[in-house]
Amino acid sequence: MDTGETGAGLPRQLDEADLDEIRSIAVEALAEMGKRAVRIAPDSLVLDDGGQFLLEDVALACSYVERSEWPAVAAHYARAMAAPSALGSAGLCEQEFLDVTRARIVGPEAFDEVAQAHGYARRLVPDRPETSPLVVLCHDLPHAVITLGDLHLKDRDHDAVWAAGLQNTAAEPVQNHDVLEQDDAQVEVLRGDSLFTAAKALDFPALLSGRSAEHGVVFAIPFQQILLLHLPRNAAETATSLNILAHLADEWHEQAAKPISPEVFYWQDGVYQQLTTHNARGEIAVHVEGRFFDALNALADARD
Repeated sequence: MDTGETGAGLPRQLDEADLDEIRSIAVEALAEMGKRAVRIAPDSLVLDDGGQFLLEDVALACSYVERSEWPAVAAHYARAMAAPSALGSAGLCEQEFLDVTRARIVGPEAFDEVAQAHGYARRLVPDRPETSPLVVLCHDLPHAVITLGDLHLKDRDHDAVWAAGLQNTAAEPVQNHDVLEQDDAQVEVLRGDSLFTAAKALDFPALLSGRSAEHGVVFAIPFQQILLLHLPRNAAETATSLNILAHLADEWHEQAAKPISPEVFYWQDGVYQQLTTHNARGEIAVHVEGRFFDALNALADARD
């Protein structure tokens, strides 16, 4: 078989040795499905029946899991190609497909180079296309978390799949819930091993479980296993909490293995707003505007 050079469309977080290993695993997975690769191109495998097995989805999915899980990831995509539909490939009935679906938040750059394969993905903050995290759908399998591509959703009721994914993620338990107190302000810290912990921000009413969020929620999701939040109660404490969140998000995002965003966000009544930005020098700017501006004014007026 011929081997091409490095594919520019493959995830930058993987080095060439990683990509070579993924290519080899994919060749074996396809062979088990009766598909023989006759040429290894930079970003695809050319098969003996003339088909192409694109490596972008596989490599990207592998970049989010441990190396030991790569064979399961490759096998999942190989089955999807060998079967008429993703449902048939996974051997799942419709309800089983929905039951293992989860919504997940990933960094804004996650699908830059494979956007066509994940056209269904949503931006958390639509008016911030350059910096907004993406919301995608996954299958939470026993030995791997598989990010679904457009192929998996072909001929499906997208609304039903999204509804199931959001509901299932909202039902995921939170392992640790702590409160950080600093400078007369409180920030809640939700942690867990699950890759869906940050995605609890997709359904604050379910997460807060009856607690009032009359003035919204200020939050940060620096990486996938954590959610930081503050419930505004007065303007001064909220301003202090925002500052704490901004610095924690910036630091923890930089250190994270599975980063999402260094920014701070605001949620109110189902609408998301980005409150901070970073310039080229890494300096943080806070934007007090829109719904968040209105909330601070309401809190200040209530105190007066």
